[in-house]
Amino acid sequence: MTLPEPFPTLKDLPLDVLRLDGGTQPRVRIDWDVVQEYAERMRAGDRFDPVTVFFDGTDHWVSDGFHRIHAAREAGQATFQSEIWEGPLEEAIWDSLGANKNHGLRRSNEDKARSVKMALRKRPDLSDRAIADHVGVSDRMVNKYRSQEQPTAKLSQSTTRTGRDGRKTNTANIGKRPRPKTYFDDDPPPPADVGDVPVDLDEGGAESEAGAEPVTDQVGQVVEGKVAEAFRRRSEVTDLMRKVSQVKSAVLKALDAGDPLFADILGGRFRADCENVRRQLGAALPHAACPYCRAAGCKVCHGRGWVGKLAYKAAPKELKPCS
Repeated sequence: MTLPEPFPTLKDLPLDVLRLDGGTQPRVRIDWDVVQEYAERMRAGDRFDPVTVFFDGTDHWVSDGFHRIHAAREAGQATFQSEIWEGPLEEAIWDSLGANKNHGLRRSNEDKARSVKMALRKRPDLSDRAIADHVGVSDRMVNKYRSQEQPTAKLSQSTTRTGRDGRKTNTANIGKRPRPKTYFDDDPPPPADVGDVPVDLDEGGAESEAGAEPVTDQVGQVVEGKVAEAFRRRSEVTDLMRKVSQVKSAVLKALDAGDPLFADILGGRFRADCENVRRQLGAALPHAACPYCRAAGCKVCHGRGWVGKLAYKAAPKELKPCS
């Protein structure tokens, strides 16, 4: 069985298939003066970085490159080079919220505020610092808008905060014994010391604290032994992803400042390389107990008992647990 590769496809796509209407534009408005400037540069032969697109099997949702696409249309182009990732509209929206923090047209304060509010609605479980890192703003700004947001069912019910390193904190359980909870898609499992109740692990990976919550995969299945250990270690991968983002941010900032130490680095290519590394790390995150062998170990899961998100999505529906 051939599984989809966790790498983007780089190809020219017709402009008329690029969807801009899915809510993936975090800016308050398009700057048409910038569009005209880009269009003139395109007519003069300037090359621009590829736009970022998420393909859900039917539509190509643009998460980064709105000004470039409008400019290409203005310049009379029929296609634009696109970095295509497999993923649903929701992933495109989330990716868009941090798309312009290190490149492109400088965001206004209104743009930043809009991105923060969108991020809070999409992932209220994330900590202020984690959202700030993704969007590219201060955690104080995130806290400000979290406090101002009108309580909604989703925001008021979310008492879990996930930090930048992937570790979870349940704000409702401070000083209380932990209770079972449902994990959001792509969230790591809780750390080994949930709340104020220390949890010790025996050699088999089982939790020895009576009444402690079990380890679950990202689709809600309880996992044990070596599979549970893999899910406990997800934060190691998310921490590496954060470090790659920090390296990318530092180098691109130096390039923008004209630092001669980094003069030989091509900004667009460096950014794409860093994002590829980060997405490959993301593809390595344990997602679910292997649906083919029921966590026993097989060729599909390389004997590990668990698979990543792409492999899980590719599995036949009848092998997956009922939702």
